[in-house]
Amino acid sequence: MSANHRHSRALSDLIDNGSRYATQIEIVLRHGDEGGVQIMVCDNGPGLSDELKAKVLQPFFKADESRQIGFKGGLGLGLTIAQGIVIKGHRGRFALLDREPNGLVIVIDLPAISG
Repeated sequence: MSANHRHSRALSDLIDNGSRYATQIEIVLRHGDEGGVQIMVCDNGPGLSDELKAKVLQPFFKADESRQIGFKGGLGLGLTIAQGIVIKGHRGRFALLDREPNGLVIVIDLPAISG
């Protein structure tokens, strides 16, 4: 899998996941530390408790389907795959944060490409 395909896979998994729980998704791009980039995927869904934040990163874990809107599918791998691409594939950081007044923010920090 090419680097470009991995990048798009990570973002599409995060957007797909957000669309199951939220009616609005926003993607924010910023300059990161030392020439890197920060990507934030923000949604207006119900958010996650701290306990669920840890669980949703485990393979095949699916949050309660009653929290979902629209399409009720998926294997419970989207966040796990995206996290793996960011951390293992790019040595980046991946965090799940609360959004005020409600929702979730997924923060991806990618280092600059040395070349």
